[in-house]
Amino acid sequence: MSKADYSRSFGYQPATFSSFERTVKSSIDNFILDNKVIGSLEKRTLRIENYHALLISIFHQVFNSSGSFALAGSMCNPSQIAAREYLFHHAEEEMTHWQWILEDLKSTGYSGKDPRDLEPKIDTTAYLSYGYYLALKFPIGRLAMALVLEGISGSFGLKYGELVLQQLQLKKEQAKFYLAHGELDQGHQKDIFSILSHSKLNDDETGQLAQVAINTVTLYKRIYNSSIE
Repeated sequence: MSKADYSRSFGYQPATFSSFERTVKSSIDNFILDNKVIGSLEKRTLRIENYHALLISIFHQVFNSSGSFALAGSMCNPSQIAAREYLFHHAEEEMTHWQWILEDLKSTGYSGKDPRDLEPKIDTTAYLSYGYYLALKFPIGRLAMALVLEGISGSFGLKYGELVLQQLQLKKEQAKFYLAHGELDQGHQKDIFSILSHSKLNDDETGQLAQVAINTVTLYKRIYNSSIE
């Protein structure tokens, strides 16, 4: 009986940068498919309790995002200066966005426990843990994770944010987290694509980035769906 080869390396399906770009686009498009929050908005069945549950579900993910960005920046290799600088910059930009969630909850009559006193849901924990894993093991992948979220926010934030306002009869200042993100994230996706395209990645690393895009959408959609269940 022949022995198994335990010496071979682990790897991802190699990919060109063009195929990575296509994967990112399809992943972003898939975010609204089988998304229970989006489905409730389109069916006009979303209630204020669902809105509160969603804000609470994403709270710990948002609170931890700047930490994993900064960690990823510190772990970039010396040839990835542009990625390093962007990750540090993004960490600073995102640092206080969790406060918008608290403000939106308060201004819309939420009377439950403060999200800071609640343990993150398992789906939220999975997402934020993946961010820290990438920061430590594949820091450029943390930038790809951000790329997908920027794409989701830029593509859908304003559109569905307006539907939330209409259906729940809210004012813009009661949905600052989504509306502000939708406005601020315009153009970020293009910037990140540019940085990644100049990061001297081989085909295996680009393939890993493509898998990060798929994983990010899968995990992020689970956070949304958990708020409706």
